[in-house]
Amino acid sequence: MSSIEEHDHSMTDYSDDSASATSAIDISSDSASDTSIIDVSSDSESATSSIPLGDDQADVAPVRLRDLDIESPEYVARVMAAGAEHARYYAARAALEAKIARLSEFARQDYLESRVKYANFGGLHQANYITRLTSIADECTEQAGLAVVRHVSIRRIYRILEGLPVPEIEDEVMGDPYEYVGYVL
Repeated sequence: MSSIEEHDHSMTDYSDDSASATSAIDISSDSASDTSIIDVSSDSESATSSIPLGDDQADVAPVRLRDLDIESPEYVARVMAAGAEHARYYAARAALEAKIARLSEFARQDYLESRVKYANFGGLHQANYITRLTSIADECTEQAGLAVVRHVSIRRIYRILEGLPVPEIEDEVMGDPYEYVGYVL
């Protein structure tokens, strides 16, 4: 007899009685450190308990804005959320522009003082002033992050209106400014 045929057939029961038709397996461990119970049965009550059938919220496609009734609460909530995102963008943008204007005024005063003090370097003062204004705008925009980037705001508003998940502004990615977001702008 081969090793496969030497298998103990005493553990295998092929009988077809009604007690084995409900096939319940109960494994218990009574050790002091580990207690686990596994109960698998074919009863209809226990089989329907916690098996997801694909009707999860993440699996359900959101209803497009154009398919919603204008008077529905979901439509109004989406429009209000999009308006709040729009206001958040303009508030961040206004704060950025105020900071740039304040720092640009300091740069302008330095420029005027340099022109008086070192009159022989007129063209150099102008070039330095323009370079300084550009670096002020770039540094302030970089510090403000994606909250002040127009196409990121438009993409977020589109996702809100369409009922799609919108990540936190810190988790946003720059993306392509010319990517199609669903609306012609």
